[in-house]
Amino acid sequence: MKKKLKEKYTKLKFRWEYFLILFLIAEVAVFGTLNPKFLKPRVLFGSVNDFISICIISIFMCFVFITGGIDLQAGSIVGLTSIIIGVLWKSFGVDIYLSCIIAVIIGGLCGALSGFFIAYTGVQPMVVTLGGSFLYSGLAIAVSNMSNTAAYLGISGFPEDFTSFTKKRLFGVVPQQFFLFIALAIIAYLILHHTKYGRKVFLCGINQRAAEFSGINKRLIIMSTYIFQV
Repeated sequence: MKKKLKEKYTKLKFRWEYFLILFLIAEVAVFGTLNPKFLKPRVLFGSVNDFISICIISIFMCFVFITGGIDLQAGSIVGLTSIIIGVLWKSFGVDIYLSCIIAVIIGGLCGALSGFFIAYTGVQPMVVTLGGSFLYSGLAIAVSNMSNTAAYLGISGFPEDFTSFTKKRLFGVVPQQFFLFIALAIIAYLILHHTKYGRKVFLCGINQRAAEFSGINKRLIIMSTYIFQV
């Protein structure tokens, strides 16, 4: 019993993730010392709101990293899906929420295309996703040319019920996007650590040959991670 408790304590003590947390706390403390205004809750959460979208994108990208892959195309796919939403709504009169669903499906297909080449042809992930970043960026430009709005004006005027979520703050301080990030992080954790799919993802990352011998379709699992990261 004591031995098991000691092993758990050792694992808890030496997990490298704690260093990242301490480093983040130290960074906040340093900037707070240099400028006390930085530690004001509204300013602090305002800073978080500037990069929370990147945090949300990175959550499911971890699935790709766990399998030993890399994804350089996520930003381009986000750009493509964003412009698709705007063009469908503004220029073609499609409902804004239906436009979002269509954009998500297209984003999933983009991830599936890259995932297929990586998983089923053996091409290096860096090569495929780097090429994908140029391909999807080019497609985003092509789609933007279909808009009847001048490029320098940009697409704006989205419905209030669509954009209101981003403007709400809990207690006037904490942005709603922060809670969305926390919710998605919990979902990702549950998928990875409490589902068969999550265990398969880890095994594909640790030893793909062992995964195959275990009856796991490693190609399908690897391909799926590039779909879900969208």
